[in-house]
Amino acid sequence: VSTQSTGSGKRAGMSTSDKKEIYTYEAPWLVYGMNWSVRRGGSEFRLAIGSFLEEYSNQVEIVELNTDTGSFVSTATFDHPYPTTKIQWIPDAAGTHPDLLGTTGDYLRLWEVREDGVHPHKLFRNNRHSEFCAPLTSFDWNETDPTMICTASIDTTCTCLLYTSDAADEEDSVDLGGRRIIKKKKKKKKKKEKIEEKKKKRK
Repeated sequence: VSTQSTGSGKRAGMSTSDKKEIYTYEAPWLVYGMNWSVRRGGSEFRLAIGSFLEEYSNQVEIVELNTDTGSFVSTATFDHPYPTTKIQWIPDAAGTHPDLLGTTGDYLRLWEVREDGVHPHKLFRNNRHSEFCAPLTSFDWNETDPTMICTASIDTTCTCLLYTSDAADEEDSVDLGGRRIIKKKKKKKKKKEKIEEKKKKRK
């Protein structure tokens, strides 16, 4: 993982002439996903990176730039089922919401980053009526309203969620309002075919 500095001026412990332009962090495993934190008030460079291990148990690591040494330091690591298909911090620069990190894989998981570590916050199952579910390929926070999250599934289903802070706290489910499922427009194609068949019969 590398990042280029574009700022100017002095930093604590580093003069302008000594300041690095590229910072590098070597992860202990193959990196599959990564996302910058936009939250102000902490480290200027804070990233969450996910592993790609061909097994069930994978990891997510949070690293921050130590401006005194000019190197990245691991501040937290937690286990994650399967490699993360996407990692994203909550788009909350002002810090009005809890410091949340979202990941997708088998489910959508929200993690809360605290001073004492990273804790599971919420988990969303897109299929509560079966023990099997289609893996989630991606998700995205709404930048205008961080309480809204949309997920994409490998079965071509997109789900829009309205996340509420007073949602249920069960370990395997979460009560999310405003759920909407959008599927591929297969039905419309069938309707068009039926209409065309009727037109041919009339002719």
